[in-house]
Amino acid sequence: MRVFLLVAMAALSVVGCDPTIKVETPKPIAIDINMRLDVYQFDGKAPDSNAAPAGGTLEEIRGRRSNRAAELQKLKNNRVVGENHEGLLALRNPPPGPYGKYVRETVATENADRTAQYAATAKAEDKPVAAVRKNQADLLRQGSFAGEWIQVQEGGGAWIWIQKVAAAKPASGKATTPAS
Repeated sequence: MRVFLLVAMAALSVVGCDPTIKVETPKPIAIDINMRLDVYQFDGKAPDSNAAPAGGTLEEIRGRRSNRAAELQKLKNNRVVGENHEGLLALRNPPPGPYGKYVRETVATENADRTAQYAATAKAEDKPVAAVRKNQADLLRQGSFAGEWIQVQEGGGAWIWIQKVAAAKPASGKATTPAS
């Protein structure tokens, strides 16, 4: 009987020591995804150089400008165009050939839309177009990235082209921008 009791205790101790392996995590795995999707309408044809930019409502103009924003940013990143003091794009280093023609047409179309948008905004806000244009030029220069061409006013009043420098961070940790 003693032998049976010892065998039974040994069997229970082996069965009772069965290790438990957890295959679940204490916290769920978190995956953080940040995505941007830009949708553009493109019919596959190059723009017609003789076509005048379409007018339209302020909403339509903003839509066209939004659709070409990525292409214009590429041109700015490549230092082909810059923001001038009148709130318009200016060619800085135009490429040759068919691509150069495309760039000139794109800039002309953007400038026509900007001009129409400034006029519509001035009318809606009952302000002079020059005031709207100046305000937009300031905003566009401030919003440009380091290295992009912008036009700034010298102490004597002349407008000169510079490549924007990165904003400096003072000891307070708040970014500041150079005077433009």
